[in-house]
Amino acid sequence: MYFSPWDVKHSEKLYYELYRSVQRNTGTDVKIKVRCSKGFTVTEYFGGFGVKEAVDFELSAIDADKTFGFQLRNDETIPEGKIVYVQIAMLYTNLYGERKIRLFNMAF
Repeated sequence: MYFSPWDVKHSEKLYYELYRSVQRNTGTDVKIKVRCSKGFTVTEYFGGFGVKEAVDFELSAIDADKTFGFQLRNDETIPEGKIVYVQIAMLYTNLYGERKIRLFNMAF
């Protein structure tokens, strides 16, 4: 958070931004892997951590305000009308020390 120049009118905004930072759910020790249909390969991940060229990657923490992206490479010709599937698996530790997994499934 940055308020320049500081003015008393920023007090309420500062309060709500601090409140949100303290109250939002956060996952730690995060491991993420993307799987996709045959004929596609994940070439890199990108986000606030930079760019990583790996099969899967790890983050120290993630919350509702963090994002990441990935790039897919088409390795072979896909017939018209064929559905392509992508699955993102995220393993993390919640506030209570429990290991959880979130799966995100998409079809294109």
